[in-house]
Amino acid sequence: MSEFEDHVVKAYRGAWDKLVAEHCDLTLRHVNESVFRYFFIQELLRQNVQLSIEDEWRRIDLLLKAPNCQAAIEFKFYDKRPIVTLGGKVRYKGGSGPQNFGEFTKSLEQLMSLETKTWYQQDKANVTERYFVLVGTKWQEGGRSGDFSNHYYPPQVVKMPAGITMKPLATTHEIVGNAEVFGWICSVAKQSIQQSHHS
Repeated sequence: MSEFEDHVVKAYRGAWDKLVAEHCDLTLRHVNESVFRYFFIQELLRQNVQLSIEDEWRRIDLLLKAPNCQAAIEFKFYDKRPIVTLGGKVRYKGGSGPQNFGEFTKSLEQLMSLETKTWYQQDKANVTERYFVLVGTKWQEGGRSGDFSNHYYPPQVVKMPAGITMKPLATTHEIVGNAEVFGWICSVAKQSIQQSHHS
């Protein structure tokens, strides 16, 4: 039985509800990964979970600590953000591409290689569960070029690095003003030999 899964899925859904219910076009453009992670932590605390919560711990975005084990969570917030020039022209910052996907892949690989870190043995860590949270926005007037949803939503379309699998636990999608907001939380694991033979 999972020590953490129910808590993190509830926290994701609560953070998502807060994101879409309390923001409009004007405020959504100022939300980023740190803000969404804060919403997530707020929801964990609201559940009164009997877990210690550490953010940005040894380059892990969020570490949840139970008495005998831990869960590591990585967050990504992808926003093709509208930027208005002093002359009033709107352009878009960011967007999907090889560099962006390379960073995504690197985050997954780091999440799966914690046991190789020196601190893992020194601290007698026991990370039994790993999760990846991704939220993205698509502005309707921004066009299809560099659209994050083409590459990351739903999670089944993501091209996973070799040897890593993701299991979707919750997927979400909402229209907020002129923005389409999408997201998911997945559990992440190393691909078993049996799975690799069937893939």
